[in-house]
Amino acid sequence: FNFTFFEIFTTTLIPLITSVLFWSLGPTIIDRSLSVNVIGTLYLAGRPLSIDDLNWSLYQNYMNGKFQAQKRVNEQLLIGNIKKDSNGQYFLSKKGIKAAKINIFIAKYFGLNKSSALPKNIP
Repeated sequence: FNFTFFEIFTTTLIPLITSVLFWSLGPTIIDRSLSVNVIGTLYLAGRPLSIDDLNWSLYQNYMNGKFQAQKRVNEQLLIGNIKKDSNGQYFLSKKGIKAAKINIFIAKYFGLNKSSALPKNIP
């Protein structure tokens, strides 16, 4: 068999890109999306719901217990944005401080809702 560099490159690159796109967009969006939860809540309710009902559902189903927070904390520990001290408290690393500043800049620059980058009601 005589394969050209182009054939070898494209037969490996296209499946790789397709796989990365699928795994970064598909399951991740379903797992993390509040919008998916809202749609599922309305589907299962089978009737119109108020914003208070949807908020309650998000709180009960999406933020139930420590699962979501712990999952995100573990991700940030692996990435190196946060660290854990000897008392079990979490704090930003130098990398995390840079990430926070970038998030704040992006939120301000693009006029996004700042409740994620600049959350209120911090304990």
